[in-house]
Amino acid sequence: MPFTTLRKVRFQHCDPAGIVFYPRYFEWLNSVVEDWFAEVVGHDFNELHVASRTGVPTAIFVADLIENRARVEIEATAVLPENQ
Repeated sequence: MPFTTLRKVRFQHCDPAGIVFYPRYFEWLNSVVEDWFAEVVGHDFNELHVASRTGVPTAIFVADLIENRARVEIEATAVLPENQ
């Protein structure tokens, strides 16, 4: 089941033409991944990386802009055992 959240698109996220500066999408993606780990998986994202020295790869990234909001959705499609 996808984990979905909305992020408000602010003036600071846009270039002078009013278009979202593309690196912002990846900032939003990372914040949603951190929220997903905290709210769904029950693990602190910082703890996972710093203390456990575990990484989390991202295979696909999709975001939709709806007026002045970005809908960011993540879905875990596979969880591989360690060492794979």
